[in-house]
Amino acid sequence: MREIKLISQILILVFILSSCSKDEENDETPAQESFSDWSPSFTVQMSDFVQTRSSSKGTQENRTIAVSSTSNSTESNEETEGIDENQDDDLFDDMNVIEITYTASNNLGSFSRTSYEITADNDMVLKVGNSEYEISNGYFYTWGGIGSANDDCITYEGYGTELMFYGPDGYLDNSGELQGEGLELYFDIFTPSPNDIEEGEFQLIWDNEFYDYESSTCIQPYTYSNKSSNYGDYQIFRENVEDNDGDGSIDGMIQIKEGQFDISKYGDKFIIKFVGVDSLNNQISFYYNGLIPNQSNFSGKGYQRKSRNN
Repeated sequence: MREIKLISQILILVFILSSCSKDEENDETPAQESFSDWSPSFTVQMSDFVQTRSSSKGTQENRTIAVSSTSNSTESNEETEGIDENQDDDLFDDMNVIEITYTASNNLGSFSRTSYEITADNDMVLKVGNSEYEISNGYFYTWGGIGSANDDCITYEGYGTELMFYGPDGYLDNSGELQGEGLELYFDIFTPSPNDIEEGEFQLIWDNEFYDYESSTCIQPYTYSNKSSNYGDYQIFRENVEDNDGDGSIDGMIQIKEGQFDISKYGDKFIIKFVGVDSLNNQISFYYNGLIPNQSNFSGKGYQRKSRNN
């Protein structure tokens, strides 16, 4: 009897221990599956790409990331951007600044890249047909205010201003007069201020369109408004600047009959572009980038070129 009781106790103890062991096994949490970061990360991709990640249990997952792009282009120039994009040792060239933004799906963010596209390779020259002549300096001089001429056939608004450019062989003497040989490029323009050249577009229409100087006949009354021009001429080799033929024209000068200026200012510097046609029907253009000092402090300096040519 005593043995039976002992066996019963042993069985009960075994049962209790077995139950505890099962409870402990049930309390254990199965190991969670963990994943690495998606790779590669989104940094420089400009088109769709595939990302991969691996789990702690050795499985691998893939996903496709869609990359979209938006582009924005603005007009500028090398001087504004401070970049000699085409490595031609000047900052004269026009360009488009192109910014492309790339955005990835799955909220991975975006990044931008900037590129430059040259739209005009400008040199500081006068182009006549296929020939080019270097421009080195310029100045302006105010010669008159609002007025009329030719019995009111032609009326001028604003201040009449001489705008002159010259090549590397020219120079200004102590009285502010241009000396030396080489290129001379001249315009009469009309501006709102006697002390400055306004920014904007200036239209040149040779006033022979409106007045016949040979017969002193008014063809059509016309008013030159501010930001306009009634006359321009140029001389490639500045050797003769007097009326040696007695015909009322300055020898060697070729007149410009039509064209348009585009004038901008950056600080104290001007950028001037001109495209037009001369009296010989040559296509002409010029580009200027630099200072244009006011020579109006030389009291006897300026003249209206048109009055010397007719």
